[in-house]
Amino acid sequence: AVLACADALYAPGAAERGDLVGWWLGVLPLREDDEEARRAHRKLADLVETRDAALFGAPDRLATVAARLADALADYESSPDSASPTKPPASQLDVATAPRAVRALKGLNEASPQAVQSAYAGLEKPSQDALQKALAAAV
Repeated sequence: AVLACADALYAPGAAERGDLVGWWLGVLPLREDDEEARRAHRKLADLVETRDAALFGAPDRLATVAARLADALADYESSPDSASPTKPPASQLDVATAPRAVRALKGLNEASPQAVQSAYAGLEKPSQDALQKALAAAV
């Protein structure tokens, strides 16, 4: 259901798209359905990579985006199946999306370092570590 709303994010000219993006970010991270969580984070990476106006036009959302990506990376790094290209991981990211999340965090940090710093301050230790690791990664 959450992903159906995310799919509406791509509807051209959706009048309430900004509100929908805000709601969607508010329900992340998804913890009940790993496949839906992975699809949602792929969409989030898409939005960041394209510098979507619904995200970048509302600077207060960038801290939430950074926090959700850091949480997903921490979850991915703690998953025992995260490195397997053949077995879907029991985490919010898959092997293809994890590097995109790292690049997205680096891009967010370049675009709005204050948003990333704000996100960092509100994260739990595993997510803080994942965020620091992502920002230090050579991509």
